[in-house]
Amino acid sequence: MRNMKKIFALFLSIIFILSSSGTILAVENDTYTITIVNPSKHTYEAYQVFSGRLETTSRDSQNFVLSDIQWGAGVNSKELLDDLKVQETRFSKCKSAAEVSKVLSEENNNTQLIKKFAKIAGKHLTQKSGTFSMGGGNSTISGLSAGYYLVKDQEDSVQGYDAYTEFVLKVVANATVTPKSSVPSVSKKVQENSNSAWQKVADYAIGSSVPFQLIGTLSSHWKDYESYSYVFHDTLSKGFTFQSDTIKVFMKNGETKTVINPSNYTVTSTAVSDQCSFEVRFNNLKLIDGLENNSQIIVEYDATLNEQAIIAGDGNPNEVYLEFSNNPNGIQTGQTPKDQVVVYTYELVVNKTDEKKQELPGAAFSLFQMKNNKWESVKTIEAGDSTKFHFKGLDIGKYKLVETKAPAGYNKIEDIIFTIHADYNKEPLPSTLTNISIQDEQGTTISHENGMFQVNIKPTLNNHNIVTTIINKKGATLPETGGRGTQMIYVAGGILIAVSLIGFAVKRKQKNRKKED
Repeated sequence: MRNMKKIFALFLSIIFILSSSGTILAVENDTYTITIVNPSKHTYEAYQVFSGRLETTSRDSQNFVLSDIQWGAGVNSKELLDDLKVQETRFSKCKSAAEVSKVLSEENNNTQLIKKFAKIAGKHLTQKSGTFSMGGGNSTISGLSAGYYLVKDQEDSVQGYDAYTEFVLKVVANATVTPKSSVPSVSKKVQENSNSAWQKVADYAIGSSVPFQLIGTLSSHWKDYESYSYVFHDTLSKGFTFQSDTIKVFMKNGETKTVINPSNYTVTSTAVSDQCSFEVRFNNLKLIDGLENNSQIIVEYDATLNEQAIIAGDGNPNEVYLEFSNNPNGIQTGQTPKDQVVVYTYELVVNKTDEKKQELPGAAFSLFQMKNNKWESVKTIEAGDSTKFHFKGLDIGKYKLVETKAPAGYNKIEDIIFTIHADYNKEPLPSTLTNISIQDEQGTTISHENGMFQVNIKPTLNNHNIVTTIINKKGATLPETGGRGTQMIYVAGGILIAVSLIGFAVKRKQKNRKKED
């Protein structure tokens, strides 16, 4: 009973006394004021449901008696009474305002009945009373005559990320009320593949399947609605291809995640209302068993990073907002602010030149990435006329660039091992790319005798993301056997032999002459 009274005070703040054993004193004010605690600056209006004479048991008492009760000026009394008889059996025999008020007085701890009465009365309102004014954290409705009033948000006065308050019923005697409203929230996360953490930013290679997660909370008053609509609107950038068959929807209570039966929601990815990529729509959350005020609704799905992905720069943003029932007294909906995550990918361009920095065709390259302690092939570009080699759509991580074929007459370079590292800002959201560095295994920026890496975090068509220039050097020219050099040696040798033979013949002839003499 204590909890019922607490809930009753929280939502309705109703005092309704028809009899007292003490002395009844008339309240002599001509008009009264309702002060509304209104930090969210709603625009309220008051409708008189019952009129009467306001009395109290003593000058200091806050227990007010409304006697001589008649229908108030703010409702269509005939339509209201007829509707009450149809909608609620407790009013089925009532014929007057006094009899209806007597049922309410007898059931003043029955929160559900009071709320039901307020909603029925809210459908038959006619003329509002008093003057509304707003100031600071409080607002007032003044100039009210004695009576029992229904206080509500002005129609169409609540926009965007806000919710209408429940109808408030109040016996007027310079009263203060605190209307209650609350709204759900939504956030989006992406799973980083290097550590499996769910976060606001991640890096992936083109062709990868990227997991996303949508997390929705609930309004603390969602159970007070007759029906509660709840719709995720998710938008993927053009760099992603939605995998509709990967959607899973969960209810999370504490650390326990439970799969929600697909019969409770629909997924739409074509002809959506706001051109988003897809919607997950719950027509009525109240149909889901086990859902509580502190529960979360979680949607998980995958999307493929495709060839239209933006390289570095502003990345590939993805956003979500939540559409939700925001009027416990009607069917209006509001929407949360959008929440965003960003996925980045990178490109390596290898420029091939000779020692004079002239473009040099005829090379071939392979790029490998270290995964699970082994090198896995990323891409191989065969030899041809190209002198620029594009490796588009890279994740952060450790890589090895291998020249698999050098141009004719040139030496191949040694393998280059490097790591792509990226930094992002944390606040304000969404996260943005702030730096890219190419590092060695010790975490320092690296260069090679064959070239140096250069980075650009916002590349353009002709200004690429990560660039390195690979210089090939010519091979050394050494003498060989069987060539022209050998022929020259043979000729030189023949000449020497001929000279020797001539010398020998001259000496022999001279010797023979001496003998003859």
